[in-house]
Amino acid sequence: MPPYTVRVATIVSDFPGANPERIEQLVSKNIEETVQELPEVKKVTSQSRTGLSVVTVTLKDEVKPEELQDVWDSLRRKLEGMQNLPDGVIPDLNDDDVGVVYGVMVGLLSNDFLMRNWNRPPKSSGTILLPCPTQPKWNSTASRNSRSLLNLIRFV
Repeated sequence: MPPYTVRVATIVSDFPGANPERIEQLVSKNIEETVQELPEVKKVTSQSRTGLSVVTVTLKDEVKPEELQDVWDSLRRKLEGMQNLPDGVIPDLNDDDVGVVYGVMVGLLSNDFLMRNWNRPPKSSGTILLPCPTQPKWNSTASRNSRSLLNLIRFV
């Protein structure tokens, strides 16, 4: 599979004890407005829960992979400069795993495979793929189709 660029990051903010409505008005809404000041932003969504704000930022497709870190750094500076958040609320931009991603699909077929194990990635895949020093992170999603197990492994 060819590489693809992930242009999405999340901003997580804790505000212990606040209900979702208060989180929305005092935290999520203010962060959304600050994020939308960046010209590279395509879409902003948020979820306000009891004590927690999660704002998801999607960048425009025109943002090149080599420009991603500069955009996230610019956003981080904007967030650090916010004056309109309640005391103690610090927006945390989670973009460490954002960038160019390579996908690998591995299909396995077995007549002896136990169906109760279908949702666990095979140990041999992890054994073969994890030690690779240039691919330190991975995850897999398994789904079954009658007799087969398919793992989609994402490297970041």
